[in-house]
Order: sequence, then structure tokens, then C-alpha cells
Amino acid sequence: MAYLALVVLVVVVNMLPAFGPPTWTILVFARLNWHMNPVALVLLGAVSVS
Repeated sequence: MAYLALVVLVVVVNMLPAFGPPTWTILVFARLNWHMNPVALVLLGAVSVS
């Protein structure tokens, strides 16, 4: 469930105009605070941006 929420968060932030944070900061924040799998974060981050 947390991975799905992260994908939704990345997609929503990428829809913001130029004032949103970069995607990598969201992924690093998720890794440090929610202890997610780093390989899964990179893969889901790449899929959600494209």
C-alpha cells in the first residue's frame, strides 16, 4: 500500500508546475523515513515519471 501511495505522490508532484520538488528528493525521503526497498523505489520512480 505504501508503494502505491508513493507512486501517486510522485505523479501528483510531477503534475505541478516548476515549483514542485524533484522526484529524487521524494524517493530519498521515502527511503529514509519509510524504510522502503531502494530497488523498488528506483523502478517505481522511473515508471511514474515517464
